[in-house]
Amino acid sequence: MAIQLKKDNLIIDENIGLVRKGVKLEAGTYKRGSAIGLVGGKYKLIGEESYTVDTIDGILADDITVTENEKATLYLTGQFNSKEIVLKEGTQVEDLVAPARKVGIFIL
Repeated sequence: MAIQLKKDNLIIDENIGLVRKGVKLEAGTYKRGSAIGLVGGKYKLIGEESYTVDTIDGILADDITVTENEKATLYLTGQFNSKEIVLKEGTQVEDLVAPARKVGIFIL
């Protein structure tokens, strides 16, 4: 017996789309798929200084070299391939899965 979804206002869409947001990153070169954290209003690569897996805010949409006051596009939600996620060395993708899920980022 197949499970049927109750049609009401609770579920907006059964197919989750990508939600994007432009954010200012610190100067540097970043790769598409970089896991980006948010601490104190600043965005950095997960694994930098105090940017632990619990600070995940999005996944970078494009390769980018940031000089100053440029915006980069983050995916705030979506399903992502764990083999394509970029983190600073010493941080494991497996440790990012649960915190990312809490903010609507699904790493499979």
